[in-house]
Formats: sequence, C-alpha cells, structure tokens
Amino acid sequence: MTEKKHTALPWILGHDGTDIGCPSHPICDLTRGEWGDYFPSIRLVGETSLDIKAEAFMDGLPYGCVPVEESKANAEFIVRACNSHYELLEALEDLANDCEGWVDAEYKDDGEVYHPALQRKYDRDMETVLKARALIAKARGETDVT
Repeated sequence: MTEKKHTALPWILGHDGTDIGCPSHPICDLTRGEWGDYFPSIRLVGETSLDIKAEAFMDGLPYGCVPVEESKANAEFIVRACNSHYELLEALEDLANDCEGWVDAEYKDDGEVYHPALQRKYDRDMETVLKARALIAKARGETDVT
C-alpha cells in the first residue's frame, strides 16, 4: 500500500456544512455563492472636484455561482468518499481476487482455458476482474485520475 500523505481520517464536516476538517484542524473550505477573480482597485468618489478622494475597494470578475445547498452536498460527498475510500478499495481488491479465482476454476485446467469454445466466456467473465483492477489502480493513484 502506498504511503498516505493526506490528513489522517476520519474527516468531518465543519460548522456550516461547506468546510471539511479533521478533529484537530481544518482541511478545506468549499466554494459557495458567487465565485471568480477578485482584486483590489481604486475609484474616485465625491460630488465636486473639491471633495474628490480615492477609495479602495474589491472589484471582481464573477464567473459563476455555486448554490450553498450544492456546496453542502459536495462537502458531504467528499467526506463520505474519503472516509470510506480505503475500506472500499480493500473490499474491491478482495472481490477481484475472489472473482478471478472463481473464473479460473470454472474455465481453466493447468493454467489454460481447457476448451477453445470457452475462451469467449472466460474473456467476458474476466472483463469484470479487469475493470475492477483498473479502478483499483486509479484509486491508488497509479493511473490518470480522470
């Protein structure tokens, strides 16, 4: 198993439901509401040339909006997924190993598919094992995360 570089589990939802932490410190705060690029700017204020002054303010280019309820649902999903990740990965590894054993026992004799007509059935049944192994590699970070 690879070394765990992330914050120790379990992760928990914060007080407002859109931030994630662990018992000892915060981990992240999910975007909610309007989001975009924000930057300090200066504008001139005043009604006449005698009372004009410069005023600093935050200006921005909003790109979109994430509703608060969606942000809360995202935080809950992340916490559930992270807290169950290693248990699900172990269960899938066990199932893949068991399934491969069952398929081999059903179709193979001395390490070879014992009848050429069964090769297609063997390949089809092994497809599930190969999909599981690909997902295991993805979950371990051994392949692209997309």
